[in-house]
Amino acid sequence: MPSWTKYLLIAGVAALVLVLVQNWRAQTDAAAWAVVAGEAVRNGDVDAMESALVQVRGTSAEPHLAYLTAQRLYELGGEANFDRARSLASTSLAEIGDHPMREAFEELLAAVDSFEVAPAQNEGLANIPGSLGF
Repeated sequence: MPSWTKYLLIAGVAALVLVLVQNWRAQTDAAAWAVVAGEAVRNGDVDAMESALVQVRGTSAEPHLAYLTAQRLYELGGEANFDRARSLASTSLAEIGDHPMREAFEELLAAVDSFEVAPAQNEGLANIPGSLGF
């Protein structure tokens, strides 16, 4: 077999592998976006959303579902939910680099942190007679 045919065969196999990998990634991403569009996200079921995050790990849908989950936790309120929202948003920020969702995560973290600061700043009002105490 001439040497050029070996190179041609290697190039053909490499091209086939590349096409197969791209096809697999496209199918994986499509399935991940189907999870994001699913019932759990539409209903705002945080436990189901967190479970779905495992399914979409490593896909283009992951940052979006992470944001929707953190936002839902923020909407539910309460210290435990704020902590979970902060943790999820912080972890996502560390992983996404310059992703377009970066600004949304930063704004969400600022909103969560504003609820952490506000009660501490207003603690003294509860002891002032006639104040609303919040």
